[in-house]
Amino acid sequence: MLVTKNNKQTISVKFFLTLLFVMLISFTGCKKEFLPNIGSIPPSDLCLSGFVTPDSIFLVMSRSLPYNYPLDSSNHFLLKDTGVIWIEEDGIFFDTLQPKFKQLTNPDGSPTYTYYYTTNKKPTEGKSYHIYAQYPGFQQVEATVYLPHKVSILQVDTISFYKTEKILIDPSQIFGGSKDTLIHYLHGTVWFRDPAQEKNYYMFPLGSSIRQQPTMNFSIQFDDRDIDGRLVPLYFEVLYETGTELNIDFYTLNEEYFKYNSLWNHAPEISDYESIFYNYNNTIVTYSNTSNRVGMVAGYTKSVTKIFLP
Repeated sequence: MLVTKNNKQTISVKFFLTLLFVMLISFTGCKKEFLPNIGSIPPSDLCLSGFVTPDSIFLVMSRSLPYNYPLDSSNHFLLKDTGVIWIEEDGIFFDTLQPKFKQLTNPDGSPTYTYYYTTNKKPTEGKSYHIYAQYPGFQQVEATVYLPHKVSILQVDTISFYKTEKILIDPSQIFGGSKDTLIHYLHGTVWFRDPAQEKNYYMFPLGSSIRQQPTMNFSIQFDDRDIDGRLVPLYFEVLYETGTELNIDFYTLNEEYFKYNSLWNHAPEISDYESIFYNYNNTIVTYSNTSNRVGMVAGYTKSVTKIFLP
């Protein structure tokens, strides 16, 4: 969910979230099963990751690293813009991607950056894109990405209401006592129709499951085995924030992206941030659709409905 009044801010947030996804793949799908030599970069594979959507293609090349490799400010897993990526659309040459550089700012004010590859040409729903990636010192990596047809939101029904909840009197004091407080919520039902007699995969960031009661801030994904061809309701609850715009996003995923999310959602919970970067020894198995099995390029379409909360 994204609530904002500023389109420029929205674009920046979307780019940061996309970058966050690509970086996440670098530490999951691009994991290697070995221990590094202290003071040196361990042997690695070329990790190709990113998105293909109707609006854009966004790809990043990085080196695979083990979870327990100590990353520092040199960003050893990132690769710069000396690689080459070209794409075929249904077997016909589509385009050679252009390298780009983007610098962003982390919430703590520190800079973060990435080199990525993109094109001004727009992909087409219902077509397959075969990607070829080359980078000096690595073997060529390939991936095939199907871009699914968009399944649109047909209607959104909403109702606002208040609930009494216990809120801490002093948020900094867990045992400092609480008080009953009226909280304003928005309850919504999103309707869509699943295309009949074809496999479809969906993600709804605001939703609970189809048969459960609404759940706050719980992203779900599901396939259409039990809803083929049906008109389907999805439910959500969010805090009602007066004077804001609520973007209701509904994603149609390709099968590879669905499998990747399914495996990642069932991975062991990681409670400590530093454990990923410095001392995480448990194995997480993730799905990969690249030729060397250490990367992930996702394809998806998105339907968006905007609601203004007066």
